[in-house]
Amino acid sequence: MDRISFLPDDFLLQILSFLPTKDVFTTSVLSKRWGYLWKLVSKLEYIDTDKKADHGRFLRFVDRSLLLNTAPVLETLRLKVDRQCSDVDTGALAEGFNRM
Repeated sequence: MDRISFLPDDFLLQILSFLPTKDVFTTSVLSKRWGYLWKLVSKLEYIDTDKKADHGRFLRFVDRSLLLNTAPVLETLRLKVDRQCSDVDTGALAEGFNRM
């Protein structure tokens, strides 16, 4: 077992809180223990700066991860989008944030 896995959940969550949410989510494949930790992170940061990427996929990721987040308190919620959003996109994002 690696050394970082011996740390208490609170410390691991603190470390994860410094990463963009997409990177936090990818840690879920590391082990069973990490599989649920990403859901408890209380600082969420969504970044969509790649104008060539599928914007719909980004919106689905934001929506899904907000629904699955089980942190008792959400301390920070950041969204960075470097493209023009349609009213539909804005509405979908607002709906996701309203669920919090």
